[in-house]
Amino acid sequence: MRAATLVWALLLTLTTICSGAEACSVRPSYRVPTTLQLVEQADAVVLARVVDGGPSPFEPFARMKGRRARLVPFATLKGRYSGQRVIFNVAALELPGAGLRATASDPRNLVDANPDAFSGSCNRTVFRRNMIVVAFLKKDGMSFVPSAPPFSRALEDVPTATALWVKAVRMYAAIAAKPKSSRRDEMRRQRDALRFDLNDPDARLLALELDRALQASKQ
Repeated sequence: MRAATLVWALLLTLTTICSGAEACSVRPSYRVPTTLQLVEQADAVVLARVVDGGPSPFEPFARMKGRRARLVPFATLKGRYSGQRVIFNVAALELPGAGLRATASDPRNLVDANPDAFSGSCNRTVFRRNMIVVAFLKKDGMSFVPSAPPFSRALEDVPTATALWVKAVRMYAAIAAKPKSSRRDEMRRQRDALRFDLNDPDARLLALELDRALQASKQ
């Protein structure tokens, strides 16, 4: 129990130092970005595999055999990714022996962020080795860093490269590539087509997602 408490306290401290405590100090008027907004704001969106990044650079965590998590992109959903590194200094591999576990995302949920986004830095920092993550990125010099507003779906894991969330992000990336004046019409067109797609088991959920997005954009 003492070890688990130490790990959580340590990760919270590291997040505060490296990410900035103000990232979690949202205003009452703050709204979590929609998926379309996340796509628009990102310089790139990639599928990345979580690998062992070596011993944690933070000595107390390293002494507990804590390891850093590294995101290695292998496919691009938006933008151009030409092999630059993804810098994510506070990302850690789960350490079950100390009670530090990564919560897997619900593969059928297109609305809610991973539960781990509601603790610490308001974004996920703990991952399981070999997880596939849909990562929204922004450029930082010659590298990329996560583009992850508080409580957003910017670092969701998926079971496969063709999962429902991957399809949704690809869909929004195609919509975001169109002129703003035509995006609502394109969303309606795709929603109506998906409603009658009986061959794809994900079509109904994607249609519902577009319907939610259209309703939200009226507000």
